[in-house]
Amino acid sequence: MRRNGLESVFEKKGLYSTRERRGTLKALADYGKPLTAKQLHERIGRGSCDLATVHRTLTHFEKAGIVRVIALDGRSRWFELKDHSGHHHHVFCTSCERIEDVPMCRIAAFTRYASEKLKFRIHSHSLELFGFCPKCQKAGKSPR
Repeated sequence: MRRNGLESVFEKKGLYSTRERRGTLKALADYGKPLTAKQLHERIGRGSCDLATVHRTLTHFEKAGIVRVIALDGRSRWFELKDHSGHHHHVFCTSCERIEDVPMCRIAAFTRYASEKLKFRIHSHSLELFGFCPKCQKAGKSPR
């Protein structure tokens, strides 16, 4: 993401553009897949800012609607840019923590059932798949 693009994101969201925020946003944009705060901190460079600053920045980004938070492993929060690639889901390797996008959503029947039969008004959903990537399968990994 070019500097002008970074500045426009902050301007549109009413956030100050700081070196730490630009670094965090650039790291998310460059990687293109969800990252934890710790992974982002490593990508930005430990000398650039501390981990607490990355956490605060991500909290501001979440409130401003810049990032989407994903709970993949039940312990960590993963972050990705909201406009990353449109609506999608993820598959997560529970061994090596590899994450891949699943660029489709065929959940309409579930949504229709919840709306029509259960009388819920659905406003969003989340679906994440867990398993072993090809590399971990080859290494003989199996569920604990």
